[in-house]
Amino acid sequence: ENNLKVTTGDRQAGEYIDDNSIAGRVKMVLMNDPVVQSLKVDVEVNRGIVSLGGFVDTPEERATAVAVAQKVDGVVKVVDNLAVR
Repeated sequence: ENNLKVTTGDRQAGEYIDDNSIAGRVKMVLMNDPVVQSLKVDVEVNRGIVSLGGFVDTPEERATAVAVAQKVDGVVKVVDNLAVR
């Protein structure tokens, strides 16, 4: 007898796609922002909650990264884990 049990997760497939889509849009706006222009910012998304991590050069860059990310459609909240070097 096989004792494997298949269970469903608490997320739908569309939620994963939406999170990936949000992450892509956030990365794009960060790259195109004249203050941030950074590939140094890590972006992770879980259920619309965006976590920004990594290093930025100035407090202004940090604040701008958070503000820009918050404006992206689908973003519920931004968690700021950025560090200023």
